[in-house]
Amino acid sequence: MFFYYAFFILQLLSFFLLAFWLWMFIDYLFNKALDSRSQVIWGLVFLLLPFGAILYYCLGRSEHKIRNASI
Repeated sequence: MFFYYAFFILQLLSFFLLAFWLWMFIDYLFNKALDSRSQVIWGLVFLLLPFGAILYYCLGRSEHKIRNASI
């Protein structure tokens, strides 16, 4: 019975990680504050690193917020 709960929890975790990754990827696509070189670098980070969305949330998204806050 324990394995059913563990499997269910893993499924929920996978769903939320996928949703977070999609949220960060969509934010990356519509981030007008990034120049073309930064867009290429972040695109490679998203595609090549399994924790690329977390890196973007910590580093790239903050740049997006700082530039939009000054407008």
